[in-house]
Amino acid sequence: MRALTEPAIALGKGLSVPVPEVSIQESAEVAVALRQAGELLAARTTSLVAANQELEQLARVDALTGLQNRNSANERLRQEFLRLKRSGHLYVVLFMDIDYFKAINDTYGHDTGDQVLRHVATVLKDTLRESDFVARYGGEEFLAVLPETNAEGALRLAETVRQTVSRHAFPVAERVTVSIGVAMATDQDKNEEVAVRRADTALYQAKADGRNAVRGC
Repeated sequence: MRALTEPAIALGKGLSVPVPEVSIQESAEVAVALRQAGELLAARTTSLVAANQELEQLARVDALTGLQNRNSANERLRQEFLRLKRSGHLYVVLFMDIDYFKAINDTYGHDTGDQVLRHVATVLKDTLRESDFVARYGGEEFLAVLPETNAEGALRLAETVRQTVSRHAFPVAERVTVSIGVAMATDQDKNEEVAVRRADTALYQAKADGRNAVRGC
């Protein structure tokens, strides 16, 4: 019984330790029960860890488009900003908005609007580079973070995105366009939100200039 004390205490703490072999029949039966309980605890712990990881991943993903969501985008922006401050690695923010999206919903219905969002998400994933980060930021807005990119390269890539969306054949709604604001983060920025605000300002300029346009700030 003394040999079984340590495994029993460990099991009570949620731990698992090898159960020694014992010769007394009653003690042996207890040892078997402890071993089985330990195996069951390990299996349940593994399942719980996997479930928690899945829940954490779901909390970062937009259910409609499959892109990362706003919370995940804010985390990535923070990471890139800290990296910029630490080692000077530049990054660019693209703020994108589907033009006349309310009219799409009003004319064709929300199911079509959802299809448009999913198709735009697909175009963004296929057009942006593997190293780039893209998220649905809210409503019909999308945000991309382009690491190790200068302003000229970012503007070219944004223009490629704009043209690709414009040429894409959408179901029901047929032709859809996006306006894009481009802003580079600098080491003079107070925090990661500054570049996002500049990109948002550039986006509104693209809207004011007639939509289906790219503007930098």
